[in-house]
Amino acid sequence: TYGDMEFTGGIATVELGNEESAEAVGLPIGVHYTVTENADSAAGFVVEESGVTGEITCGDKEATITNIGKGDLTVVKKVVSDIAGDRTAKYKFKVTITKPDGSVDTNVNGAEYGTYRFNSGICEGIELSDGDSVSFAGLPRGDSYLVEELDTPDDMTVTMENAEGVIGGTDTTAAAAVFTNTRRTGNISITKSVTSNVDSDQSNTYKFNIRLVNEDGTPVDLNGTYDNVTFTNGAATVEVTPGASKDIHGLPYGVRCIVTETEHNDFIVYANGTEGDSTENIIGWSSGDTIW
Repeated sequence: TYGDMEFTGGIATVELGNEESAEAVGLPIGVHYTVTENADSAAGFVVEESGVTGEITCGDKEATITNIGKGDLTVVKKVVSDIAGDRTAKYKFKVTITKPDGSVDTNVNGAEYGTYRFNSGICEGIELSDGDSVSFAGLPRGDSYLVEELDTPDDMTVTMENAEGVIGGTDTTAAAAVFTNTRRTGNISITKSVTSNVDSDQSNTYKFNIRLVNEDGTPVDLNGTYDNVTFTNGAATVEVTPGASKDIHGLPYGVRCIVTETEHNDFIVYANGTEGDSTENIIGWSSGDTIW
């Protein structure tokens, strides 16, 4: 027996509660030691160790084993947009785990927590689309987490719920960080005026094609009805009478909108003050409506 420990064949077993300790006094100098917590006792915990191996010398040696409860974190992605491409796009995230003292928890390492790998408390390269989620299991309870969405498009607003918090800090062990991207919207207004002494010219309706296109000129994958105007693959047709306007609200912000008058054989046509039957603008880039 050496202090609080009884050795048999060089092995001693002790039982300790929270904040308890045991001492082995008078051990032979020069022998090596290893302190190991029983696997059953460590189950369900993140275990942090210091000084658990070494050599007995003239001075005191201290082995510390800390059991930390585990908790889970889930990151959820939602996208509110009428553009299908917004909902299928991949949005990038970063997760940082920090200790209660504010330092990054470098003990959180590897892929043991889920699909993505942590590198010294930081997990990058996460990509989620609308409706996707990713979970991390077995994170140290009491640590703090910070979830960040990277490179959010300017055309969207982001609402965050529980983007930062404490692992296991609620009544349940799971924390959920929810990020919702909402496509901003704008309006267009098409106004028709006719200079003619022919009565029928003033009473006719005039047709316009509307095309919503991406930066590369491809059609915006938008399908839906806005103010009784139906868009199919980003295209629609409206009719406007002289002196009247057609207003269309709630269209996706930031896309190019090209408006073309289609039937004007007997007229010289000006679009927004410039001769020609077509004009374009970016929805929402000016205050209020985009007007033709």
